[in-house]
Parts: sequence; structure tokens; C-alpha cells
Amino acid sequence: MIRIKMKNKMKTRPFRWLKISLMIAVIGSMFVLDGCVDNEDPIPVDEQITDPPANFVKKVMIEMFNGEDFDVKDADAEIKSLITSYAGKVYSASMHFNDHLQISQHDVVTQHLGGITAYPRSAIDRVPADEGSSQAGETIYSRGLWNVNTDLRLQEKSNVGLAIQSAITGNTASCEVLISNNQAIIADTRLTVYLIENSINAIDQNGVTGTYKHDRVLRRVLTAGLGNTIDLKDVSGTISRSFNSFDISSYNASNLYIIAFINKVGPNSDTHEILNVQQVKLGNTKNWN
Repeated sequence: MIRIKMKNKMKTRPFRWLKISLMIAVIGSMFVLDGCVDNEDPIPVDEQITDPPANFVKKVMIEMFNGEDFDVKDADAEIKSLITSYAGKVYSASMHFNDHLQISQHDVVTQHLGGITAYPRSAIDRVPADEGSSQAGETIYSRGLWNVNTDLRLQEKSNVGLAIQSAITGNTASCEVLISNNQAIIADTRLTVYLIENSINAIDQNGVTGTYKHDRVLRRVLTAGLGNTIDLKDVSGTISRSFNSFDISSYNASNLYIIAFINKVGPNSDTHEILNVQQVKLGNTKNWN
């Protein structure tokens, strides 16, 4: 394990040209009607990673299970609404089943969470649905419960946070995930890192006519399926984990994002939990909180 004592602020790449372009884009956006702006995919801002803050903002991870065999329009709209309503606090990865976008992580996660009975469904922070709901105790549940359970999870506190640096070089990419905790966490804690892609053309999507595009599709898991072990029993400095030179030639690099989260693995399917999550557009840097 690598623990870094961060006495000075970490330096990131300057990206001067990007900052100038962003200033121009912001000025130009003043003349655009609000109704034309899609807040789910805001203009990425390259940030500088600082020392970890005293407190971490709790963010929520939604893992959605869907596929082209199922009518997912309303479910996709619900996920997008949650992401835009809780801007910067809710992230999502979509795991497809029985179509050209399925990868093995679908089975890894559904088995980990006790199985899945229908599609589309979602797991929110991998914790069971609220006791007052019709699917209380289930960890993968239907659309009508996503909003209330997301809101409940956002009211929780988190003792761990993440920051991410990433870069693209030709057809490969790299990222570094930084983890810090302000209290000892005595549990089987792991870091899981996803690569997701937006705006993928559907081949034969049920329930739609014309062109349909899939967003937030899980393309690759950079760690083990249930994550790589991270020891958070100590509170001393920052842990760094790097994932170097992974191939992105099969994807549209401009639509790729990194999602990293700390998940606690419990003894059974209703005792797991995602403690906190962070997302960055690939090629950019995201600071704590």
C-alpha cells in the first residue's frame, strides 16, 4: 500500500489552452437559453488536487441494469433526472444484459447483490431499499424507488473521499485515484474503478423508433470486479492507486468517463455498501468534493 503525506498542494498539468477555451465557452453560454443546456454532461473543468478536506461530500453511485431487449426509455429518463437534479452528487453506470454491450461485470455485481428478477432495475450505493418501500430489503429494485432512496443516501455522511487525475495519450489512457479517510474504517473496503461511455448507438432497442443512444454504459472495469483491497483502518495521509496505459481504441475517447468508488464488502448481499464515489471526464482532473 502506498500512503502519501501531502504537505504541499499537488500540481496538475497546466492545460492553459483548455482554460482559455473554457472562458470563451462560458462567455458564449451567457447568450444561450437555459432550456438548451444539458447539465448531465457539463463542460469539464480541469482542477488542481489539494490536500484532502476535513470533511467529504457524500455522493451516490447508481448501478443500472438494462438491455436492448427491454423498454428502458422511462428508466433512462429517471437516471438522467437524478443526475441533473443532484448535480455533481449522483453518478451512474449502466450494465447491459443480453446485447452487444454486455460485459462480465453485469453478472459479478448482480450475483454479489443477491440476483436480479427483472429489467430495468438499479442498485443505489449497493444498500437495500428503504424499509418503508414495497421492495424493502432488496438491493436491486425498480424505478419508482430510485428517487427516494437516492435522496436518503445523500443525507448520509461519508468518512472517505476520492480525487482523480487522468490523461489520454493516443489510443491509451491512464488515471490515478487518490483516497483519503478522516476516520478509521474497520471493514473489508475496496476501490473499484469503472470506465463508462456516453452516446453509443443502439442496434435494436426495444420500445423506440428511429435513433436511440445509450449513455453511461460500463465498458471496462480497471480493478477486480468487486474492487481492489484498500486498507482504511489508519488515518494518515493519502492512498494512491494508478492504472496506466489501458487501451481505449475501441471507444470514442471524447465520450469516456472514469468513475471510482470505495465499496465495503459485507458477509452477505444486504450488508454491502458504496461509501463514496467520484467521477471525471477522461483526460481531466477532479479534486476532492
